[in-house]
Amino acid sequence: MQALLICIALCAVAAAVFIGLKYRAVVERFRPILSLDAEVERVRKETEKNKTDSAREIERAKFEAAEAVNNAKGKAADLNSAYSKAKEIYDRLQHEVSLLEATSEDMSFGLYKPQFSFDTSVGLQSRYGEGLRGQKGLHQERLCSYLSHELDSQQQRRRRQAHDQKTSENNVESIQRRVRCGRSEGQVG
Repeated sequence: MQALLICIALCAVAAAVFIGLKYRAVVERFRPILSLDAEVERVRKETEKNKTDSAREIERAKFEAAEAVNNAKGKAADLNSAYSKAKEIYDRLQHEVSLLEATSEDMSFGLYKPQFSFDTSVGLQSRYGEGLRGQKGLHQERLCSYLSHELDSQQQRRRRQAHDQKTSENNVESIQRRVRCGRSEGQVG
């Protein structure tokens, strides 16, 4: 009977140890859930970290947005400046076109505005003569520069031909000397 009691006691101790180990494994496994204070602290830290990360991202986004706005304002100012310059040119050209259109309408009806203020036709003829003489002078200058360029290029060609001819004569003399001495490429010395 004593053996039976010892056996029951040993089984009870083994069961208690087994249950204790199982209990410890379950407690370790669910420790974060069972320890509410620690879980609350962990969640709070995670929330703070997310909050600071979000605040940092918001600040960076604000900075980038401000930079983009400044760039856009600069581009808008440049475009406004370019537009105002182009608008001035457009208005000036529009004014000139309107003047020309008015003149062309008058001409279509056979009305011409005088472009010169000469009293007689002799003054107009002398003015045309001056223009023709100026054009002749320009034409002669162009012709002279063209001819001088042609002469220079012909002289250069002659010099090149003389140099080529002299080089070929030197080559012929060299070959003749080699043949006379018996040192042509076909013979072995």
